[in-house]
Amino acid sequence: MVVEKLWRESFPEGVVTETGRTLASLQCQCLPSLPQRSCFTFNNEAQMRSIEADVQQKIQERVQKVEEIKHSVELSKENLRRDILLSMEVYSTLLRSLERGQAELLEALQRKQAAAEQRRFPALSSPASSKACSDIVVHSHTCLGTVRRAAADIELQLQSALKKLSFQEHEKMQQYAVDVLLDPRTANPWLLLSEDGRQIWDGDVEQNLEDTPERFDTAPCVLATRI
Repeated sequence: MVVEKLWRESFPEGVVTETGRTLASLQCQCLPSLPQRSCFTFNNEAQMRSIEADVQQKIQERVQKVEEIKHSVELSKENLRRDILLSMEVYSTLLRSLERGQAELLEALQRKQAAAEQRRFPALSSPASSKACSDIVVHSHTCLGTVRRAAADIELQLQSALKKLSFQEHEKMQQYAVDVLLDPRTANPWLLLSEDGRQIWDGDVEQNLEDTPERFDTAPCVLATRI
């Protein structure tokens, strides 16, 4: 069907030359499914060879494109498999860290509570103590800040994991890096562009720029042209 389509695109019906010579042999070799009504005639052998070469070239280009697509699909599957393994590793590491942190937190809370009871309430276990029970001060919160510090440690671990993932993503993105030239006519007023149009920053204030149809007014974006 691909060959037939290419043939029809190259040679519309009704093309007839003065000599009346047909291309029946070429049709039989390359287009066995082409209806008889689509036979064409040409001036000479050179024209036949040129047209045949053009058709074959288009076929090869499409075959090559199909192979490229197949290769891209296989690479996509492999990358997906790696991303799944990476995500499982990251989450497993975080879960183990959370479980370990939880166990350490519970142990620390229990130690603090036991130490507070022994330090602050000795008179309860010593009837001969000369210190009156009325002088004993009881504080109900013995572990202030412990849970907060444990949560802060978890936050640091998450930030470290995010930093590692960001670095890995940056390395992957570098594979698709190309030279571009930013178009200042499309830049959002909050964005700052370098004079050479190769760098961009998030500005602190909104610039007073010409309101053009091409300019991004809400989204912080800018268009670029590949060099």
